[in-house]
Amino acid sequence: QFGTRIETVRREGKDVMIALDVSASMLARDIVPSRLEKAKFEIASLFDRLEGDRVGLVAFAGEAFVQSPLTVDYAAARMFLQAMGPDLIPVQGTNLGEALIRSVDAFEAGEPQYRILILITDGEDHEGDIETGLERAAEAGVTIHTVGIGSPDGVPIPDIDANGVERGFIRDSSGSIVLSRLDEQTLRDIARETGGRYFAASAGESELDELADEIAGGEDRQLDAQRFTQFEEQYQLFLGLALLAFTVEWLIPFALSAPLDIVAQRGRGPVREGNRLFNEGRFAEAREHYLDALRESPTSPLIRFNEGNALYESAEFQEALDAYQQAITTEDPSLQAKAWYNLGNAFYRQQMLQESIEAYRQALKADPTDPDAKHNLEWVLQQMEQQDQQDQSEDDQQEQQNQDQQEQDQDQQQDQQEPEQDEEPQQGDQPQQTEENEGEQQQQEGEPPPMSREEAERLLDAIDEKPNEVRRPPPTTARASRPKKRW
Repeated sequence: QFGTRIETVRREGKDVMIALDVSASMLARDIVPSRLEKAKFEIASLFDRLEGDRVGLVAFAGEAFVQSPLTVDYAAARMFLQAMGPDLIPVQGTNLGEALIRSVDAFEAGEPQYRILILITDGEDHEGDIETGLERAAEAGVTIHTVGIGSPDGVPIPDIDANGVERGFIRDSSGSIVLSRLDEQTLRDIARETGGRYFAASAGESELDELADEIAGGEDRQLDAQRFTQFEEQYQLFLGLALLAFTVEWLIPFALSAPLDIVAQRGRGPVREGNRLFNEGRFAEAREHYLDALRESPTSPLIRFNEGNALYESAEFQEALDAYQQAITTEDPSLQAKAWYNLGNAFYRQQMLQESIEAYRQALKADPTDPDAKHNLEWVLQQMEQQDQQDQSEDDQQEQQNQDQQEQDQDQQQDQQEPEQDEEPQQGDQPQQTEENEGEQQQQEGEPPPMSREEAERLLDAIDEKPNEVRRPPPTTARASRPKKRW
């Protein structure tokens, strides 16, 4: 390179301020792993979809403050984003009005059509001062888009102490568990008042593509301009000499040369195109380009990792498992940690909790400082414990039912074996015995032998003379019946 020229590089885009709810209700787990972690993941994904826009962060709960001013340094913004949590703000609750006012004030002076505020929250407002914030936004010409995180059905809020130990769920003054619900109507009203749109957070993150399109719509303003001294490229001369040498080499008989390693050059185009499609949310098309790259470099862990991500986003979790299991063979510690982490996520999606636990443990071995792997490991261990308790409860219940059924069958079988002659005869009935049995019974009891016919006739005549006597059957011993089990 020799010779120089001056070039001016201009950056165009919009000012995008993102207000994130970090109140305790955002710890609810109706979205895995929690509302707050899902919101932070969506913001990071939104950064990948923005093209040259300046971004800023505002954290709010009962109060609000600027976490990161407007900047084009997305790496710094990501760092500030990861630090956002409920412990940043001592005053808990949710004050949407304060969040709107603080976010609008964070914009720099300029034309209003280039100002966009994204409000990410579960929509619960405990202060009721939204109107003031909307008036401030209308005066500044700020368009507000809202993103709802959570479920409208209501879920309990984990109670976590200062050491990060969960102590159950938050309760009110009466001891009842507090439930947190997504208030979509409030968020729709805020967006409508300022000409924005409401988006519901989803697992596939399709709403991020629509939100990015809303931000990109319309004209951009010049955010920055820098002048650079650019050296003039003079490579053409040396390229010509290289081509000449290459031609001469082919003309020399029997000259041999080692083949060029062109795997990286051939694979670079498909991988780059696959990454672009992945960032646009076109995961199936992205995978096709990764497969093209794998045909040239079938053992590349990096390409396998990218393929696994495309399959995961397409909900092809079983195939994603195969890709991640090949990616963990890499010798790059950073890539290996990410592959183990994503493998744990894929196992969890397949309800393979034990395998998921092992994958997260391996991720922590590769990168002990990864907070997401630690959080997910604790979450899956808790799910595993709850499942074991539920299985044990079901087994105990089934065992008790089997035992009760067995006792009932034994009772019914014993009742069916009781002979009818054991029933106590009713008063006035005569027991049926043969003359031979009567004689044997009397002899066994020591009674005198049977009377003669003449004696019997005399006894009958005597009985006929006493008609008022009541004839009773002989006493019989009644058997006590076995008690039945009460159901």
